[in-house]
Formats: sequence, C-alpha cells, structure tokens
Amino acid sequence: MVWNPFVLQTLRDRDGSKRMFDSKDIPEEIIDMVVVGKDALGKPGADKCVEAVLKAFYEVNKQLDAADTREATLKALGEKFSSLGAEDMEIVVQETKMYATPDAGVGLFEKEEFQGTTMPAVVEFCVTHDIVSEKPTVGFGDATTGILSAMIRQPIRRTTRVALFAVAVAALVGGYAWMSHRAHVANPKNKTLPNLSQFVEGWQRMINHEGGIEFFEALLLPPISFFAKIPPTAMLAVYFVFFGVTGVQIFVALIAFGIFPTLAQSIAQAAQQDVDEHTINKSYTLGASHFEVVWEVVLRQILPRIIENARLSVGPAMVFLIAA
Repeated sequence: MVWNPFVLQTLRDRDGSKRMFDSKDIPEEIIDMVVVGKDALGKPGADKCVEAVLKAFYEVNKQLDAADTREATLKALGEKFSSLGAEDMEIVVQETKMYATPDAGVGLFEKEEFQGTTMPAVVEFCVTHDIVSEKPTVGFGDATTGILSAMIRQPIRRTTRVALFAVAVAALVGGYAWMSHRAHVANPKNKTLPNLSQFVEGWQRMINHEGGIEFFEALLLPPISFFAKIPPTAMLAVYFVFFGVTGVQIFVALIAFGIFPTLAQSIAQAAQQDVDEHTINKSYTLGASHFEVVWEVVLRQILPRIIENARLSVGPAMVFLIAA
C-alpha cells in the first residue's frame, strides 16, 4: 500500500506494477489529517508552530490554484517528495482531493452523508476486520460540543463501571441510613424510613409466611416493586455506564428494565387476587403435584391478565426505544 505521489512514482519505476485498488472507489473514507493534541498545544510556542503549518498548507493550495504559479509549485513538490516532474504531479493533484480552504475542510465534516453513512461504515469496517480492539466513537460539532460529545461517548472500562456502581450504591445506602437515623432520633417508632433492624424484622415475618406471603415472594417482590416505581428514563445515565451509548445493548436494557418489573409485579398481583385458594386446595386433595397446580390451575387463571399486561406494555416499550 502506498500513497500519492509515490503511487505514480512506483508505477513509473517498476515494470509490471499495477493498481489493485484505488481509494477513489471509496471517496471520503480515507482522509489525511494532522491532529494536534491539547497537551501538545499547551507547550510553549506550539500555537505558533501549528499556525505556521496551517498557513503553509493553505498557501501551497493558493499557489496551485493560481495559473501563473501552478507549474512551478507542482515541479517543486515533485522534487521535494518524489522524482516526478510537473506533468506527473499534475496527475497526482488531480487524483487527490485537496481541501484548499478551512471552509472546505469543515464542510466535509458537516455533510449529513459523511456523518450518517460514511463514518459509521468506516467504524464498522475497522471493527469487523480487527483493525481496532474496541469500537471507536465518533462525534461531530464545534470545539466545545465536539469535546463534550467525545467525553460522553468515550467507552468506560469494566473496572471503572464497577467502581462507579459501588460508589453510587454506597452513596445511596449512606444517604438513606443518615435520613433514617435522623427520623428515628426524632421518633423511635417511625416507619416511614425503617432502619436496619426493622428491615430484618420485616423480612423475617414475610419469610415465616406471616400475612400469606411465600418465601420467594418475600425475596423477590420487594425489589421488583421498588424498581417498578422508578421511571426507566430516569435510569438512562446508569444504563449508559453499564451498556454504553451505542449498540443494541442500551435498547435491550432500557426496554427490559422498563417493562419487566411492572409486568412481574402485575403477574404477582394477579396470582394473589385472581387465583382461588379453594381450587388450589382441591387440586392438592385430588393428588395434583406442585407443577400440575402451577401449570393447570394457577397459570390458566392468570393467563388473561398476563396477555393483557403484555399488550399494555407494548406502548411503553416503544417510548423507551425512542428514548434510547
């Protein structure tokens, strides 16, 4: 693989050489750029160096555009970078798209096709051909917006995700414990913000079937009820941390966590309210197994409620899909 003007020079110098592939077939996918990092710009004199490079580039393009200086400029470029003459360099310049002004360069990155089609195709190619180990992120905008976009879309390492999750959980538990402590100092019988001992006592009562709640209901129903009350869109930031901004995972996560808790809670309520306890007792009396009771009695009675809740969940699922 070689770039112009060395492509033409190779074709001239080596007999039998020919082009197997030309980047003209994939316009705007391979772009030569000079990228300067912010750390480099912070060094003394760096801004003047960058300014000199930019002025030199645009000045050469002006010389190429001017009829009276074009031939001399082509000859000088050929002597500097290859052994090609002015005629061959004319071919090189014709084959190479030059963004001769700042507006032309900015215009490339502002094109809808470039942002929506070309760059996603380049990213996909780099990932599927193992050119990069992780899927890169692409952001467009002015200096401020571009930096913020890159920061927001920057992939987060797994260890960082776990650390952020641990910090969030610790902050949540610590904040609740502090508020619960203050509430119980003012009123020891406060049940609005139960403390740890009240939590343990409540779980023990539920596990011991007080109030008719079975063990698995006692274990799963409280967290499901808790998450069912949280709007899924309010958890977008958490989903971004764990599943990233792009990809199918964020859509699946938002829809699943948005629908499952509410649907599970509705099914649990249907099992408690719609299933006749006498029918269950009669089934056991007639020799039915636990599986047969669940499959033939419980499921048949709550199936209409399951279908109805699933139908009602389609609308919110579409909203969550758009939000993602």
